[in-house]
Amino acid sequence: PGYSMPPAPAAPAEAAAPATSIEADAEDSTEPVDLEGVLPGEASDPSKAPASVQVRQGRNRFRIRVPQGLEKATFGELADYLCGQMLPPGIPPSELRIISKGKTATRDRK
Repeated sequence: PGYSMPPAPAAPAEAAAPATSIEADAEDSTEPVDLEGVLPGEASDPSKAPASVQVRQGRNRFRIRVPQGLEKATFGELADYLCGQMLPPGIPPSELRIISKGKTATRDRK
């Protein structure tokens, strides 16, 4: 009673403009990545299903089949494959920190 609401402030011109395709692409790039791949190598036993490794990087998920078996693959091979095939260009394998069983794994560890 006796009070009226002030008018809403006008929206700035840039906020009222529709999003351009570049802005729309930037919004789409925040979607999580979900990729699958196969680590190069000979299958140790073709009758057995290949082992698989699941890697998480924030919201991103990478699944890698290891046909030679986990007992023959090394963390270094896995890091090289991830950087060469799945992660954005420019990330060296030496920058990856792979944790297995709660401990940081070394490149040559199987």
